[in-house]
Amino acid sequence: MQDITAEGTKLMATVLSPLASFSLDTIVITILVIALSAFAFYAGKRSATSFIIALIGAHSMYAAFSFREKIIASLFPEQAFWVNVATFVIFFLILNIILRSMIHSDYPSGTMKFFQSITLGIASAGLLLAYYYHLLRGEVFVYNFSSGIDTIFTAPMALFFWIAGSVALVFFLERRR
Repeated sequence: MQDITAEGTKLMATVLSPLASFSLDTIVITILVIALSAFAFYAGKRSATSFIIALIGAHSMYAAFSFREKIIASLFPEQAFWVNVATFVIFFLILNIILRSMIHSDYPSGTMKFFQSITLGIASAGLLLAYYYHLLRGEVFVYNFSSGIDTIFTAPMALFFWIAGSVALVFFLERRR
């Protein structure tokens, strides 16, 4: 039992160490969460919800689009990264436009708008970073976060948990009108 506790403490220390030192990783993630929370707050719950669902849908379309692999096979790795990003963004934009016209929800009044915006911002940022690692392999070409942050997003089941958590959050927030 002590081995599990020691491993858990070691994992938490590794994950939380960048937060304690306020490294560049922390600044990048904080700016991402603040920007997406501000988007959720000012653009509305409909836009934030469609953003999250469109990210998940774009992931499915991106994975199923096999023609992309034929295109990137002849490119250099860095060029292939940007082609993958462009493909994902195109799928995301198409789905986001469609979903914004289909979703009709708004925030409840009061302080719940603030808290729901923050949770939607955290879920959006987590999904973006999980896709950054798992789909786009961005840590190789753009920016490599520290090992503590890597642990949160590169674990074998991390992508599943970020997607499942985001879907559960959207479901919970939509049920709480």
